[in-house]
Amino acid sequence: MTVSNYSGIDLELSLKSNVSANPSKNNTPISGISEAFETYAERADRIQQERCSDVPRDVIGPTEKTDEGFHPVNVWDEVPYVEDNYFDRRKKLTSGGWGNQEVVNQILAENFGRYNQIQAESYLAAQFAFTFGKNKEIVAYEMESLDFQTEYEVNPKHRAYVFSVVEDVPFVYCEGVDLATKSSVARGVLLHQEATVSQLSEYAEVSERHIRNVLPVLEAEGLVHREKRKSAYDLWIDRGITNSYLDDLVEDKEGLEEE
Repeated sequence: MTVSNYSGIDLELSLKSNVSANPSKNNTPISGISEAFETYAERADRIQQERCSDVPRDVIGPTEKTDEGFHPVNVWDEVPYVEDNYFDRRKKLTSGGWGNQEVVNQILAENFGRYNQIQAESYLAAQFAFTFGKNKEIVAYEMESLDFQTEYEVNPKHRAYVFSVVEDVPFVYCEGVDLATKSSVARGVLLHQEATVSQLSEYAEVSERHIRNVLPVLEAEGLVHREKRKSAYDLWIDRGITNSYLDDLVEDKEGLEEE
């Protein structure tokens, strides 16, 4: 059984990027993360370590980031953001009014409720991935900085699973990115397969500034690849945008408008 099948928690959490049609309206992610956690955690199997494969060699160690003096500000430019700094984003996770805030704070206080610790840590990892653009170094730093003894630190197979959770989170957060723009830009990439910001602006009829906000989000979600070219504008290449993904964005936009 591969590490990706190590079922500490179901990976199909319906995490969505914060892409309100009116970004100033609120900072609430689209889907109810706390409800999703309860639904999937109830179905999660208790961990059976003997079912896991060998731990990959590139798994970040239990205290590697804190031991080397790493801090998220060092890599913040790798995270999709418009105005947020690391501290802004961290505060939104715990006190920004997000739908999953209560569950996150309970787990941070070592209150796992009726779930086991491995499930709770897997959920936190998913939240860190959503909040910090799936940046594995920042997720590792956050896991190492938890104020309780973690399975992450002592169980290398669970640690490997945590990073598979990070990789599989389907959406990431970025303030100031609205659903209509995200949908138009994603559709433009899907149509052209590869395009520059200027070409996408002509197709989507959206300013290049807004497109430059959206593309790093799609990149973090693993849907586009950025090819940097010395003698020309960067090329953004489709890596798996689907009509289903676009339909989900439209559905979420309609849901927001009904609130």
